[in-house]
Amino acid sequence: MAESLSSVWVTKTASIGPSPAVETVWPAIDPKALPVKVRGGVAVLPTRPLSHYFLMSGPAVHAAYEDKVCQGITADGQLKLVDRSELARVLAERKLSLLGKDPLPRKPLIAADVTVLANVITDRAATYLRISAFHTPTASCIGMMRLPIDPARPEEFPVPLAKKVAQWWPGVLRNLVAAGSKPVWTLSDTSVVTGRADADADKSCAALQEALAAHKTIFFADPALIPLAQREVLMRMMGLARPLGARFTPAADYLLEFQQDTPEEIHLRLLRGRDRKLLAEKTFREKSSSAALSRAKAWLDSQVAAYPAKPRTAAGGVAEVSLAAAKKQARVEYERAMVLKKQRTELERTIDGQPEDKPTPEQAARLQRLKRQMRRHLTVACQQDPTWVEPARELLRCLPMAAAGPYPRFRENAEMSAQFIHRFPKHKDIDALMARVFFWYAELGRFVEDEHLRRLPGMGIPSGIDHKMEQKRCFRLALAWGKEYISRNIDHPDRRSNDLGWPFSMFLKIHRGRLMWYLRLDNVSEAEAREVVAEWAQAVDGHPEVVEHSDFLRLRCYVKKGKKQAYLKLLTAMQKRWPDPKDAQWKLAKEQVLNDLSEMFQVDQPGTSFYQWLHGKRGIGDLPYVGYKPPKESRKE
Repeated sequence: MAESLSSVWVTKTASIGPSPAVETVWPAIDPKALPVKVRGGVAVLPTRPLSHYFLMSGPAVHAAYEDKVCQGITADGQLKLVDRSELARVLAERKLSLLGKDPLPRKPLIAADVTVLANVITDRAATYLRISAFHTPTASCIGMMRLPIDPARPEEFPVPLAKKVAQWWPGVLRNLVAAGSKPVWTLSDTSVVTGRADADADKSCAALQEALAAHKTIFFADPALIPLAQREVLMRMMGLARPLGARFTPAADYLLEFQQDTPEEIHLRLLRGRDRKLLAEKTFREKSSSAALSRAKAWLDSQVAAYPAKPRTAAGGVAEVSLAAAKKQARVEYERAMVLKKQRTELERTIDGQPEDKPTPEQAARLQRLKRQMRRHLTVACQQDPTWVEPARELLRCLPMAAAGPYPRFRENAEMSAQFIHRFPKHKDIDALMARVFFWYAELGRFVEDEHLRRLPGMGIPSGIDHKMEQKRCFRLALAWGKEYISRNIDHPDRRSNDLGWPFSMFLKIHRGRLMWYLRLDNVSEAEAREVVAEWAQAVDGHPEVVEHSDFLRLRCYVKKGKKQAYLKLLTAMQKRWPDPKDAQWKLAKEQVLNDLSEMFQVDQPGTSFYQWLHGKRGIGDLPYVGYKPPKESRKE
């Protein structure tokens, strides 16, 4: 790969959305480059919207993207396209997810040389179509193009999509040849920063990446091209990784670990990709960072020359990373994160002792960098050993410091906490986390519902979001998690098992309020409404001493929709089911029923048949009051 990193990326700013959107193309489009001749197959995976914002684009838009991408990559007639309908069917049967449960390795699913994955994503409130190409045998990224999307016109691009893909594709094929014939190298930064070494470490790491990319005898796979979790999913599709949680399985032939904890010292470790066997290790101590970097580059050149060919692997592509080696690496990453945590705690104490507890600009910058570094090491530890709870729990404690703005922060908190619950269902903090996930999703729904909040720039809510669809999605998730929390705690209503400061009775009240809010949404179908009410019934029915029966919720729904006859029919059936006014089922909800009847039929409570029935003055029936005759138009209700 002869290009340097500085020339590999081509970026262009487009004025779309609230902040500039940047077009990214790698490898750079070069009309003068000689084409390469290749034979084989290419698989275009179904487009899935990974974006949390871009929800107005339905299957039709995604299908249009797929068609244009296929047109662009087949324009040169070199690679044969894998049947897309058959591929979609197989993927649907496999039901792949980020947290796959199958403990056994799979055979490669896709018989193609190149796999193309197109996703709608968001980055800093801008929406993009990201098209990534991977060398299937090694899962190495061999090309990536990120095109800004205008939410108002999602199918329109400055250059037609099919033409843009066709211009980009020859560079992908050149990388395909390199990835298949040359050893694949990747570099990871494992530095534990301390103040002034931060900038030096970043510069040194970038310089080593550029040095690797400049070597013509290897293919440099930049791990930053695609998030590790998504790359892990792709590798599972290809049968190259054991689905044991979010562990990232490196696909490179050689892994170079870079560490610079002080400006004057650089430490490099070269590992074999398939089993993490240590091949070489060297520490460079000099009087300046530049001198240490110069020696590190020279050593790196010698290692590239020492390993000119791809290492032997087991049949079927990249071998599994040793589970023991992965767990060992997880311990190393966790220990580095704890060193950073100690430094962060000491810095925060120093800031707390300053006037008005305000950090200096230098302290604020270092604090943020320490948090980012700590989070990165914890993430890798979780990926290497998904069964180890300590780094996963510590990572959750880092979340409040993660994103800018309440909306992206709450969203990330909810998703990461939900993932933790799925992975560690017996953890002692599960109840507290469930309550928080309910709260975060409920707040997300409130954020997008409130027009004033949406317009606040600090909220982090991007333009282009379908507010009604997002509100419905967030409320639905909140209700699902709230139902799980209620089911776990309803037999112990006096136990306060959340850290929100809510007693269980308050949680029930808040959950019921959000449930009513969801049912009033105009884009909730009757089937969806019945589903959430059935979930509520499953959680609460049979506990009249704690919460009212689900039929009282159904009565409230009829009130909100103005269905008088349906209300009276259900209420009469409930009286027949619980004929004793002193039955526990009426204790918590009788005032609600009296208020409902007064609201709908404009009658004082003592004048209703239900009030008189409660006080033993009459029997069941004649609701809402004696002599009531329903209007003709309401007989159909």
